[in-house]
Amino acid sequence: MTKHFDYSRPLSAAILGLCVLAPVASAAQDQPPVPDCNARETYGCYVPAAPEPGTDIPEASVNFSMRPSADNSFYIVAIDQGWFGDAGITILPEPTGFQATNDNAIPLILNGTNDVGAMYGGSVVQALPNNDVLKMIMLTDDFVGYSVWADPELGLKTVDDYMAEGQDFKEALHSALAPLVAEEALLATTPLSDTRPFIDITFEMAGYGRPELLLLDDPDNRVMAQSGRVQFSLPTSASAHLEFSQDGWTNLVSQQQIIDNAEGADKEAIGPLIQTVGVMANRNWVEENPNTTLRLVSVVFRTIEAIMEDGGEPGGLMSIAVPFINAYSGMNLDEAGLYEVYTRLDPLSPWDTQGKYFEDLEDPRYYRSSYSALIDELVETDVMPEGFVPDDAIWAGQIFATLKWYREAALSEIEAAQQADLSDAQAELLSSAEQQFEWFNFLDAYRMAKGVNDAG
Repeated sequence: MTKHFDYSRPLSAAILGLCVLAPVASAAQDQPPVPDCNARETYGCYVPAAPEPGTDIPEASVNFSMRPSADNSFYIVAIDQGWFGDAGITILPEPTGFQATNDNAIPLILNGTNDVGAMYGGSVVQALPNNDVLKMIMLTDDFVGYSVWADPELGLKTVDDYMAEGQDFKEALHSALAPLVAEEALLATTPLSDTRPFIDITFEMAGYGRPELLLLDDPDNRVMAQSGRVQFSLPTSASAHLEFSQDGWTNLVSQQQIIDNAEGADKEAIGPLIQTVGVMANRNWVEENPNTTLRLVSVVFRTIEAIMEDGGEPGGLMSIAVPFINAYSGMNLDEAGLYEVYTRLDPLSPWDTQGKYFEDLEDPRYYRSSYSALIDELVETDVMPEGFVPDDAIWAGQIFATLKWYREAALSEIEAAQQADLSDAQAELLSSAEQQFEWFNFLDAYRMAKGVNDAG
C-alpha cells in the first residue's frame, strides 16, 4: 500500500479561507456559546440561537426522508411512537415521512423538497465540490458490516481458509480475491460511493486494482443473487449482509478482518473504512431552524437509547420496525436479526458514546481524523479536488456540543428547582422538565426548569 493518511494533522486557520469559530462565552448566560468550527467561510458553521421565550414547546413541521436500509430507517420507531410529537415536531409527508431511494435522497435535500434525511456521511463529504448546502447534523452509528460475498455454488475458499493453510493475511487476501479479478467477473455493489473505500483499500492490500463493478441497489442485488445472475456481491446495508449470511453465501473477507489485520502503511490507509451514518440536512433549513434541529436530534438520541434497551424480543420496538423496514428495503429480517444489525453490524451510538466522534482525539472514529482520511482518499483517486476539511460538511459535532451545553444548563436549573418550595403549577412544570431531560430534549428541559425558577 502506498497511501499515507495523517490522522492527527491540525485543521487550522492556516488553510486558506477557513471560517474559524472557537468556543466563546455567550453575551447572555441563557444562550449556548458558538461551538468550535474549522469550516471554510463559504461552507459555514452551525450557530446556536437563543432559547425561545416561555416554556411551551414550539410546533414545527419537518420534511424528513429515510433510505432503504436498517440504519437509515430506524426512525420509523420514533414516528410510530409519537416521539417527534413530544418534541413539537410533525414529520412530513404524513404518516411516515418520505421514503427516498439511494439515488434521490441527496438531490431532494439539495433542492429543498426534504429538509432532513438519513445518509452515509461519506456521501455528503464526496458531494462537497458541488454544493455548500448538505450538512451532517448527527452521527448515529458505525458501519463495520461490509463483506465480499461469493455464491456458495462456486465452492471458493475464504481468507480464513487460506490462513488456516499457512498463508499470512495478505497472501490469503490475494488468494481469496483472485476469482473477482478474473476475466468477466463482476462485483455487484451500490451505485453510491459508500462501498468504494472498502473495495479500493481491500483490493489494493491484496495486490489488485479495483475489480469490475455491476452497480445495483441492495434489493436488485439480492434478487439477482438469488436468481444466479450475480456471483459476487458487496451490498451496502448491514441488513443485506445479514441476509447473504443467512442464505449461506461465502464470506470471502470482511471489513472487520481488514481493520483487524492491517499493519504498517496499510494500517495508516484504513481511515476511510471508519464509516459513520447519520442525519443530513439542508443548511438553509438548519440556519432558519437551529432550535428545531436540536429537538429533532434529541428525538433520535431518545430512539437510539430505546432500541438499545429493547433486546430484539417479539412484541417490542423491533416488531414495530421490522414490517416497515422489510417492505421498504426488500429485506426479510425478524426482530432478532434487526436487533443484531443495530448492535453488531451497524451498531448504533447512544448519547454517552458520542465522545468517540467529537472529543476523543485518539479514537479512530474521531470525525476530523476519519473524515480527513476519507478526503485524502477521494483526492488521491481524483474524486474531489484538494482543499476541503471535515467541518465543511460535518456540523454534527457543533450540534452535539450545543446539546451538551443545554444538558448542563438544564441539570443546574432542575437541581435548583428541586430544592425550592414550589406551587402545584411549578411542580407540574418541573416534572415536565425532568421528563424532557430524560428524553434528551435538553433545550426544552432547560426552558421549563428555568421557567420554574424564574417564577420564584
